[in-house]
Amino acid sequence: MSETSQKERLFAASEAYPPICAAGENRAYARAMLDNVGGLRSEMNAVSIYFYNSLIVADKCDAAEAFHKISIVEMHHLHIFATLAKQLGEVPRLWGFQAAAVSTGLHATTSTLLN
Repeated sequence: MSETSQKERLFAASEAYPPICAAGENRAYARAMLDNVGGLRSEMNAVSIYFYNSLIVADKCDAAEAFHKISIVEMHHLHIFATLAKQLGEVPRLWGFQAAAVSTGLHATTSTLLN
């Protein structure tokens, strides 16, 4: 792929994201957002994987640049979920609620999260 065509490639939707604005506090939804921020299958993991992949294929410039640009898109998602968690009433952090509950012996279920 030529340098020009690589720069023309989009790695994110061309439309603007909707405003990040929660209607009010909701701790259960905030905890779900925290899992999107730093849980086992989170945006933080995605950022790390794409960053790592860009290093592994550094000798293949097109692939490395694509992974790098995708990691930036994932960072934007990370910011969105962390902002929503804060607006919904939790302190943003880079670990999910489920991971924290398991490490402290609190095995959260959906019913306990909603109460």
